Amino acid sequence: MAKPENTIQEFLEKYRKAEMLLSQLGLDGFRGAEEECTRQGMREDADRLRMCRMMRNFASHVPDAEEFLEDGRCRLRYLDRLLSQLSLRIDPVSKHLDRSKENLWSQSAKAWDVMASMAARRRQWIGVAGNTGSIIGVTTIYDVSGLAMGSKTSKLDKLAKLSKPVCVAPDVLYTEAPEGDIVFCTTDGTPEGKYMGILK
Repeated sequence: MAKPENTIQEFLEKYRKAEMLLSQLGLDGFRGAEEECTRQGMREDADRLRMCRMMRNFASHVPDAEEFLEDGRCRLRYLDRLLSQLSLRIDPVSKHLDRSKENLWSQSAKAWDVMASMAARRRQWIGVAGNTGSIIGVTTIYDVSGLAMGSKTSKLDKLAKLSKPVCVAPDVLYTEAPEGDIVFCTTDGTPEGKYMGILK
């Protein structure tokens, strides 16, 4: 029978990474995550977290622990899943922004200039800002080019109709961000907030 693969060092490394992510989420490491799972009735997850904590303590403090502990590939798969879930939970919208100012144009901008920018950047949608800087709506390259072809001096305030903007705050988790053709990130998640960028 083949000797089980020793996975203790890899287990300890993944455990350390998971502990760092848990602390960033405001939890007291694996113990805090275990308590949180118990409160939410997630008994199996709580048991796995407790077992990982016990094995980490054993492997870290007992001489020759590697010989005592069996093949841990199953534990490693569990920690891989946990690390993936934790990483998603601390992945805010602010890490996924196109911060170009050419995603949001003032009403006073010339349609011809906006159309040229949209074509060069291959953008189908842009936001339109009012006099106070708040996002008053979104429009397409088709509407902008129609306005520009009518007159090279036409400005975006002459657009017939704007669609309602979709906005999100920078600290919202990327996985929970709203969807749309163009989603704006503003300081407070509203059209009145300061523009920070659009979701990539």
